[in-house]
Amino acid sequence: MLEVIDLVKRYGEVTAVDGVSFHVAAGEIVGLLGVNGAGKSTTLETIVGLVTPDSGTVTVDGHDVRAHPERARAHIGFAAQDTALYPRLTVRENLRFFGRLTGASRHDADARADELIGLLGLTDQAGRLAGVLSGGEARRAHVAVALMARPRLLLLDEATVGLDVRTRTHMLELVVRAARESGAAVLFSSHYLAEVESICDRVVIIHRGRVLADGTVAETIGRHAKSAVEFTFGDGTRQRHEVSDPAAELPALLARLDTGAGAPELKSVNVLPASLETAFWALTGEEPAGLVEEVA
Repeated sequence: MLEVIDLVKRYGEVTAVDGVSFHVAAGEIVGLLGVNGAGKSTTLETIVGLVTPDSGTVTVDGHDVRAHPERARAHIGFAAQDTALYPRLTVRENLRFFGRLTGASRHDADARADELIGLLGLTDQAGRLAGVLSGGEARRAHVAVALMARPRLLLLDEATVGLDVRTRTHMLELVVRAARESGAAVLFSSHYLAEVESICDRVVIIHRGRVLADGTVAETIGRHAKSAVEFTFGDGTRQRHEVSDPAAELPALLARLDTGAGAPELKSVNVLPASLETAFWALTGEEPAGLVEEVA
């Protein structure tokens, strides 16, 4: 359904996307995983045609996004990282408006809007102006807009940011339904590892504009993850060490710590089993939510 081949996008001397290639099949959920600034949003914006690449190709259901943008976009539902709603329209009016823009009849747009309002827990907000919604409420309405036309390709950029646990669970369930029941291809950009592990068939790890891994969660862990020992210090810094046998290697690691005058106090020691998190760290040297200090 979606094919991205050798995608490159530069902004002056900065290469935001550097030879990115991957695919998403119908009915498949692929997680696009990376820290902020890794190139996820630029990749998504290029797929939808908001950004013109310097080279490479993107095809949606066989339609080249650059050669036939209208044909490609007809199949895409896109929820960008920044919410985009008309502030002086109510939630229901926003959904109806965007539904009509896709060519739906008034009856079908009204019915789909009411369906999504129920599914995303927006019943109490349906008659409120979008401009007065909380961040989480606006996020839900924003994703509902992307789902209005029952797209064959659904692009979600940090769709669960700002949502409470219950609403986030409902959102993820809706994403799974779009793929499993409606056959949509879903590209789910996130830095929340638990979400990616729970719903994604495959994961693409992108870092500094390049794809470092592409496979199932199990394949990614098997190829790249190792156990690790992480030290957290009183000044807020952390050190993480890859290990083969945490119990056997921990005493030596502790002995190497700087305990001299002025050295920060050791607050905690965590043993991390091989996981998607440790695979991500091994590949990028970073955590999805921020930097980790690496010590050889």
